[in-house]
Amino acid sequence: MMKKLLVLISLLFVTSAVAQSAKDISSDFNKSFTTYTIKAGDTLNIVITPTDDLSKEVQVQSDGKITLKLIGEIQASGITLKELSSRIEKEYEKYVTKPVVSVTLKEFGKRKVYVMGQAKGSGSYDYRDGITVLELVSLAGGFSIEAELSQVKVFRGTGDKRTILEVNMEDVITKGELKKDIQLKPDDIVYVPQKGVAGWNWFLNNVMPTVYLASTVVTIILLFR
Repeated sequence: MMKKLLVLISLLFVTSAVAQSAKDISSDFNKSFTTYTIKAGDTLNIVITPTDDLSKEVQVQSDGKITLKLIGEIQASGITLKELSSRIEKEYEKYVTKPVVSVTLKEFGKRKVYVMGQAKGSGSYDYRDGITVLELVSLAGGFSIEAELSQVKVFRGTGDKRTILEVNMEDVITKGELKKDIQLKPDDIVYVPQKGVAGWNWFLNNVMPTVYLASTVVTIILLFR
């Protein structure tokens, strides 16, 4: 009898521990969504009460904005789900009495990085944490024979905030200086120039004006298809 009782108590402890562990995991999961920062490409489910006809599912555009009934465009990327809820509520207070807004993340958007110029497979590729210039070009089939490895450019950001980083991939490949092989960020554009000044001048004259004027990275990629 005592042996059965000990077994029962042990099972209760195990069950309790598993339940607590599951609760902790659930808590951590929910907490991560509380602090999650919305990004371009994410799909959001927006519920607005008491007027449910304003509720809708939206995708965050490449410029970070979403479009809602009555209030039009509103910035969504770069803030949390809770912050966006508050922002939308404030806007709808102009049209609806005591609106209550709930914003949930339905689907993560796919982040992209891009490679152009003297790479064998120019185009867009799925972004992953830690991906470097060399890894991206490898995914694209490697450098072409005409590639100027010492002057690879990485375009980061948009508009006035755009920066251009230069990467000496010749040092990375021939000298093993891996520290120069920088890690990319979502929406980075890697441009591999052609040997000689002509290739880089062509890029500056024909591509850069479009890069600065285009509102999205997608537009840039479409120009090269």
